[in-house]
Amino acid sequence: MTFLNPTYLWALFALAIPIAIHLWSKKEGRTIKIGSIKLIEESDSKKSSSIQLNELLLLLLRLFLITVLVFIIAEPQLRKNVTTTPLTYIVEPSLLNDTKIAAIIDTLDESSIRLLQKDFPEFEDVDLNAIVETPNYWDLAKQMKDIRTDSIVVFTSAFSKGIKGIRPVLDNRIQWVVFNTEMSLREPIKAERKGDSIKLVSVLSNSEKHIYDRNIVKVNDNAIQLNNIGDSLVFNENGLVKRLKVDSAREIKTHIFFEDSLLNEKRYAEASLNAISKYTKYHIEVSSSNDSSSVKNIEYDLLVWLSNKQAPKNEGKLLVYKPDNLANSLIEKSEEPDMFYLTASLNSDTVIGQHFAEQLLKILGLNNDLKKEKIEQYDNTSVALNEISTTGDESIKSIHKTVNVSITKWLWLLLVVSLIAERIVSKMRKQ
Repeated sequence: MTFLNPTYLWALFALAIPIAIHLWSKKEGRTIKIGSIKLIEESDSKKSSSIQLNELLLLLLRLFLITVLVFIIAEPQLRKNVTTTPLTYIVEPSLLNDTKIAAIIDTLDESSIRLLQKDFPEFEDVDLNAIVETPNYWDLAKQMKDIRTDSIVVFTSAFSKGIKGIRPVLDNRIQWVVFNTEMSLREPIKAERKGDSIKLVSVLSNSEKHIYDRNIVKVNDNAIQLNNIGDSLVFNENGLVKRLKVDSAREIKTHIFFEDSLLNEKRYAEASLNAISKYTKYHIEVSSSNDSSSVKNIEYDLLVWLSNKQAPKNEGKLLVYKPDNLANSLIEKSEEPDMFYLTASLNSDTVIGQHFAEQLLKILGLNNDLKKEKIEQYDNTSVALNEISTTGDESIKSIHKTVNVSITKWLWLLLVVSLIAERIVSKMRKQ
């Protein structure tokens, strides 16, 4: 027998309390002087013995009640041997349509196959069409220790989006087998229209790569199909008709204010913005001036302020030249929202070495509508076996052949019965 809370067993010292009360109540009675015993009846010796017996039984019952109550708090458990299967196969649902896995499954006992999902349901009990999420591999690996089996073989696609958290350290009975599926995805995920042209962002993802492709296509191009209204792109994926909303193209207005001493910085900033426009295929309007009055009462998506003068307020993003030798990056965020600092002079080394254009692109937030969750759902890249396998440790002893069974509910029943018996004996004692 084991206890979940063995510390509470110290409460058994409370057994001394009813014993002390019992012994204290055994002290000699007081002597009362009376004038005559003529009218006093003789006590029945059998009745006196019954009272003494009831007192001893009442003491034992109260001791037993305290003992049972302490055991309930300490939560005793009995270890019970359970039968285990020699080998369990756990298969990731995404592999079930793979011909190689299908051939393997056909040779196995279906009762030994489970799915790599929460609670590891058996293969026969699950609607496979309802499973769409990639499992959290390491979180499920921690739960595998509760499966009553001697060995576990996990067949998985090893998607990189399923690797989350810290690699767990478990016993050595789990073996991972990685299958690189032929699953490949190419799907448009964003469309913006300007005039008779549509900028189309598509994702291409398979086990080896995950890239985004940007193209400009004409509205009447046979490669795309618009609905009658022209506000949605219609395409077919795996026999299913899908629609993608076509948004109006964003007009990105940027302006660079500069002093003559920072003309070099102005040229690099202007070139970087033009490079971003060419790479992202967004139309970015880039203007510049060295007259501060020209930027008043005009709102820009990004205002680059290359001057020691006080920068004006801007509804969009504001990048202010503020050299800082202790800065960690070329562009750093200020304490004010949508305001950033350019912390060093711009030259070929800083622009290329510290990725100035990439940091500008992050500030502009051109693809902020593509949330991390939305991007992750298209990611089909896989990792190698050594990257997904859990760490094995010989010192970890598996207890999967036994199970702890709580007996607390039976103790509660015993407590109620004992309490009823104690009340009955207590009432009889007063006879």
